[in-house]
Amino acid sequence: MDTFLESLRAAGREPSLVDIERCRPDKHSHPHSQKYAEEYTSLVDNLCQSFTKMQLRHFAELYNLPMTRSTRKLQYAEKIVEKQWKWPSLKDIEREKRDMTEISSKCA
Repeated sequence: MDTFLESLRAAGREPSLVDIERCRPDKHSHPHSQKYAEEYTSLVDNLCQSFTKMQLRHFAELYNLPMTRSTRKLQYAEKIVEKQWKWPSLKDIEREKRDMTEISSKCA
């Protein structure tokens, strides 16, 4: 993928939605598994390494995702993965696990 994106840059072309969609996996593991956390993190890292902040912002605009000018590169990548590609939020899953642990410890 990196070689392909480099060839686009060399040709003076900007990546399109088709190009970012090539990064989209067909499926993911169960959201509460450790494998899911690894897949999610790897996917977000790949998007951040493959595209510039401006490119990710442009994709977010094309996907009609609500963003602000102060949005960071990582946030653009996470929103694309979560809102456009419908992956459960890793932060929400981790928060749920923490909440369940707190409830379990209070009930014990």
